[in-house]
Formats: sequence, C-alpha cells, structure tokens
Amino acid sequence: MTDPSSFSGAKTEQSEWTGYMDAMKRHVAKQRRKRKLTLTCLFCCLMVAFGYFGSEETASKLPPQGADAAQNVRKRQPAKAREAALGQRELQAMMRKHPIVNSTEPDFRISHLNQTFLVETSLDPRLQQIGSKNLYTKTSRYIGIVVMEPATGRILAMVGYDKTRPGSNPCIQSDYPAASVFKIITTAAALEQHELNAASTLSFSGKKHTLYQSQINPRAAAQKTSLREAFAQSINPVFGKIGALNLGKPPLDQFARAFGFNRSIDFDMPLEPSPCRITSEPFHLAQIASGYNRTTRMSPVHGALIASAILNGGRMPEPSLVDQVKDSFGNSVYRHRTETIGQVISPRSAAILRDIMGATIDAGTGRRSFAGYQKDPVLARLEIGGKTGSMDNDTHDVHFDWFVGFGSDHHSGKTIAVSALVGHEQFKGIRAGQYARMMIREYFGRGQQAPAHAPAKPVLTKKIKAKPRNG
Repeated sequence: MTDPSSFSGAKTEQSEWTGYMDAMKRHVAKQRRKRKLTLTCLFCCLMVAFGYFGSEETASKLPPQGADAAQNVRKRQPAKAREAALGQRELQAMMRKHPIVNSTEPDFRISHLNQTFLVETSLDPRLQQIGSKNLYTKTSRYIGIVVMEPATGRILAMVGYDKTRPGSNPCIQSDYPAASVFKIITTAAALEQHELNAASTLSFSGKKHTLYQSQINPRAAAQKTSLREAFAQSINPVFGKIGALNLGKPPLDQFARAFGFNRSIDFDMPLEPSPCRITSEPFHLAQIASGYNRTTRMSPVHGALIASAILNGGRMPEPSLVDQVKDSFGNSVYRHRTETIGQVISPRSAAILRDIMGATIDAGTGRRSFAGYQKDPVLARLEIGGKTGSMDNDTHDVHFDWFVGFGSDHHSGKTIAVSALVGHEQFKGIRAGQYARMMIREYFGRGQQAPAHAPAKPVLTKKIKAKPRNG
C-alpha cells in the first residue's frame, strides 16, 4: 500500500522541476531575442554608414553640372603619364644624336630613352639656309659661323664645315687659335685696371704685326698711337707691352676667366672649354695679351658670347639653342630660361670697346670685308663693329681667320652678335669678315627690295704666308 504522503512529495518535486525548466526556456528565448535585436541594430547601422559613404563616393564621380560629355569621358580615362623634367646632361645626350649644324629645320623629333621628343630650337631657318648654302669649302679646311641674340644668348644660326671630321660641329669645338680676338680681353682688362679711354696715347717700336723681345722694352717708344687705332689696326707690340708691363698675370687670368676662358660654360650641347694658359714670364705675357700665340684657343660659340658681352653693357649671357622640349604626350619637359654667366666688365668699359670695335670696320683690319658698306641700303643704317684675328697652325698649312663682332639697328632696337672662323688651306677663299657681313645683312635686310647677297667668289691667287701674322 502506497503512502499518500510520499506520492504527494514526489508530485511536488515533479512540479518544481517542470517550473524550473519552463523558466530556463523563457530565459534562453529572451537572450536569443536580445542577440537578434542587437545584430539587427548593428546591421542597420552598418547599412546606413555604407549608404552614406557610398553616396559621397558616387557623388564625387559624377560630372559637374554644365560639363560637356567629351570632358566627362576624358575624366574617366586614366591620367596621362608625365615625364620627369630633362636636366642639362640629359639634354646634351639627346642633342648629340641630331646634326643640328647646317639644319634648316628649327624643330625636329628625336628618339631618346624609349620616348619620342619634340625639340623646338631658336634657329632662324632663313639664316641657316643662307649660311649653309654659301659655305665656300673649296679652299677651306674649317668653317664655323654663329649668330646670337646678345640679350638672351639664343643662337639664331649655327653653320659650319670640317673637312677632317665630316659631320662634326666646328662651332662648338675649341680647336682654333683665338689670335687677335684675345685683344678684346686685354683691352677690357686695361680699361678696368688703368682707366684708359679710346683716345689714350700709347707707344711702340717696330712693325705693327710683329712681336719681339725688343718691342716690349719700356724704352721701345719710337711711335705714338691711340688705343682706338691700336685696336683697330691690331698693333701687336702695343698690346704686348700692356700685358707684360701694365697688367701682369693676375689681371690677365682674372679677365680671361671672366670672359669664359678656362671654365665650363653651360650649353644645350657639349661645349669644349677654351684654354688660356698664362705664366708670369714677361714675353709670354706679351704673347698672350696680343694674341700672338697658338695655345689660347676658342670656339665660334665662345666668340659670339664675347661680342654679346660688349653689346650687353658688360653682361655675358649663357648660350642656348633649345627653346623647349615636349614629350610624346605634349608635356613640356624642358624650357629655356635666360641665364647670365656674369658681369664681366663695367658698362663704361663695354661702351668704349663697342666704339673702338666700330673703328675696326671703318679704318682697321675689317675694312676690306666691309668695304662700301656705307652705300649699302641695309648696312648703311647699322652700327657695325668687330675684331679680326689671324694665325697659322703649327705646320703652316692652315691659316685661321676670325671675325667676332656685331650689327645693331638703333631704329628697330634689334642687335645681333656674329662670330665667324675660317681655316684656309693653300689659298685664301672667302674671309671670315665676309661671312659675317653676309649674315648681318641677311638678318637686318628682310623686307628690303634688294636681297641679301652672298660673298663674291674669291680670286684664288693669294697663298698663305709661311710666317705667321696676327691681325
């Protein structure tokens, strides 16, 4: 027989257990609802955030109001690649690949570093054509002609010929004795150091175009002349005495370097430095100062820089040939900026030099090349000046002939510097001064009824002398 109290106790225990289990089920369900609600809220927040930032990105990609369709399409295309700017060395490496001398195309394309570049130069096609067309190579071993804008250093013409190295550019090679062109530097130093002027009286003895030890003696003073006449007629003993007795080594060194000798000059093409070695020995100083030596050398480009300094009131520009370079996408990777080598002499000294360089044309060593220029409809209105120079090579089979000068039109304000070199062989052909005259007349004569004429072909009867002459 079952005990009623035991049955009642068991029933109570079963009822408590059932209640406990129901409570647990309700607790679990509640926790599940909380987690679900939390996840739902988190998900909603994420969706809201994603929608917000996504709409900002989409809005940034939308075309602006009023933009045309073509512009919007271009904006969606990848950006064009831009090349790094070209430095001086990279530009020189590029220009080595193009024979710019005698070129009548001022702009050209060139491949470099797996790219195609457009090079825009400062060359004047008409000057290039006139110069290259009229090079008289029959009697010449070397010819180099450079025309330059003095204020900017931009080269307008660069034509030349080298019989020994076809295809080379003699305009940038410093292989040629500077000869009496160096008298410009000596005169500049004397003007700056001793305050001379064009009318200053100077003395010498012996012939004008020789140079001996006896001629640089302080007592060698049999003849009197002015600085203007000595410069115009290129009187060697006058400048020999100035170098040995008045200047000495330090000033000659100083002004030679100021005018670009014994230093590197930045240029778009590799430009050989112009050497000028000076010692303290008196007769050597006389030789350097007068240009009566074969060791001081220069290039036609350097000659144009010297003339430019005189025209710029003593300020020498850096030379340039390339105005701009563009890459294959049309981006400018190089653009010329006018730079200055330095203020080499004072404006006063530059003005005096400019004046006495004019005397070279009127009554000096340049008068033959410019004979009758006062009657020419173009040249007559110009101020023209220059300095000649001449010197044989060591073996006397080449006679170097220089003209470094300028043409200036006061009415238009246009001015050019011209440097011309000719290395004559057995016979003398067209002179450097004649080439300079041709280029000056062509530059200033555009629009004139009378066209610019080439130099007359020379009569080949005059052989070079075995004895060097410096004038």
